[in-house]
Amino acid sequence: MTATATTEIPPDVEQIVGSADKASDDSCKPSADPTPSHKAIDASVNSPSFAIRQFDPSSSPPSEMSQIRDLFKVGMNSVNAPSSYIERSLSSDIKDVDSMADTYCKGRGTFILMDKACGDDSSSSREIVGMVGLQDASPQTGACRHDKDIETRNVCELRRMSIHSSYRRCGFGAKLIDSCVRHAKSMGFDGIKLYTGSWMTAAIEFYVKMGFRDMGRIEYKADDDGTDGGRSCAVVIAHLEMMF
Repeated sequence: MTATATTEIPPDVEQIVGSADKASDDSCKPSADPTPSHKAIDASVNSPSFAIRQFDPSSSPPSEMSQIRDLFKVGMNSVNAPSSYIERSLSSDIKDVDSMADTYCKGRGTFILMDKACGDDSSSSREIVGMVGLQDASPQTGACRHDKDIETRNVCELRRMSIHSSYRRCGFGAKLIDSCVRHAKSMGFDGIKLYTGSWMTAAIEFYVKMGFRDMGRIEYKADDDGTDGGRSCAVVIAHLEMMF
């Protein structure tokens, strides 16, 4: 099915995953499933140094927010995303802890982080290597973020999916999606929707492999005048959904 629409506010196009996010050797294969919990989504991914957890605005240190923003920027620059889109995103839901909490911690949403210890003991600082947000988009408990995209269904939207380049193709993306599905089901959602750049074929193939259905393409304008530094910024994005 192909959908065509035009608006001035682009949805997320930043889902960054490796081709099929498939482990290339045993050292990258995850060994345990995440615990389906709204309060804490802890898991051993490959060793005790890795964990999947829920973003907690009440205890988030400044370094954590900085890592989230950096992971987004590096991922977007690697796929040549429009600079205006990057700056707009950094000024909205991932601007600071309050913005994150307001976007993902209201209603039945969540923001999931995958990190690893930087040292040999549990007190070591941790590096964020993957992330994904689920925003409650339902009319019951959520808030629609696009004026021209009023959601009437009981669904959440997957946003800000990104894996550090050093950890792609290691099965980590699949772990994050699995955590999202578990959370969405446990919170009573009927499904998950997402948007990603139509040129990101590897990401689209990954989502389809994970059970999402390709719903078609939508055209969005990046700016009011359709330009960004003199180049066209009309962006064609892919719309995918997984209904339960």
